Amino acid sequence: MPTPAEHFAALADELAAIVRATLARHFPALTPQDREDIEQDVRWKFWSYLADGKNFDQAALYIRRMVFSTAIDGIRRRRRHLPEDRLIREFGPKAEGRPWTPSPETPEDRLRGREIRDAVAAGLASLFENREKVVRLHLSGVSLEESARLLGWTENKVRHLLYRGLADLRSKLREQGLAAAAKE
Repeated sequence: MPTPAEHFAALADELAAIVRATLARHFPALTPQDREDIEQDVRWKFWSYLADGKNFDQAALYIRRMVFSTAIDGIRRRRRHLPEDRLIREFGPKAEGRPWTPSPETPEDRLRGREIRDAVAAGLASLFENREKVVRLHLSGVSLEESARLLGWTENKVRHLLYRGLADLRSKLREQGLAAAAKE
């Protein structure tokens, strides 16, 4: 039986692995210093999470969300403090001497996005319970291996449920006329 110190060290290692994998997969352009800063911020937030009496075994999705929000906040802070020429060079092409900015989203775009989110939520709710669990984990960015570990199932079972669940979800979206959303 591990000592409390060994258990704590194992938790810290597992947390660091999740944070590093998420950053490498979704934020590959971050500098090593940015990665380290984000990892420290996430570690602090996670210890607060544990201090509230929450269980680490169910924290993988929470950690991923925490990594995303912390990384995005760090990128935004960094952008605010960069000179304009460096901002253009690092975050977007030159467009008539101004930094690149996304085109504003129209009300129709927001409505369409809401319709798709509602249709996906309804489609997920209509899946068999096990398929829904696996598809939700997949859509949250959890790997097959992690899903199997979290759910206590084999990878083959998780893979099978995922493929069947995604096929069912695509079918439901197509029935609602959302063929483009079903391809994603």
